Amino acid sequence: MRKQYPNPRPYKGKSMIDFPNTYVLADIETTGLSAGSCAIIEISAIRYANGIKVDSFSTLVKPSRKIDRFITGLTGITDSMVADIPGIAESIMAFYRYAGDDILVGYNVN
Repeated sequence: MRKQYPNPRPYKGKSMIDFPNTYVLADIETTGLSAGSCAIIEISAIRYANGIKVDSFSTLVKPSRKIDRFITGLTGITDSMVADIPGIAESIMAFYRYAGDDILVGYNVN
């Protein structure tokens, strides 16, 4: 009987053998580096079809905490920029509508 090991990367998506013709390249900015304690402050994406940029999406997100000065220096996003905009629930739904059924591509996104 083969020994079963726990999945070391439970949130990793499925692998593909062939690259899709249409996909959405996504990126986020956060209030820090810890997924457990930091909040998303920007969601951006670019849709590609046959290797050509055909559309883009970007929205700032009101975080539940103040943005650290280091993060403001890194991203250029300030507390005043996100003070009067939607929070994560509304922003993520807008991103989901944008991405639709396309394959999502990103770096360090699991």
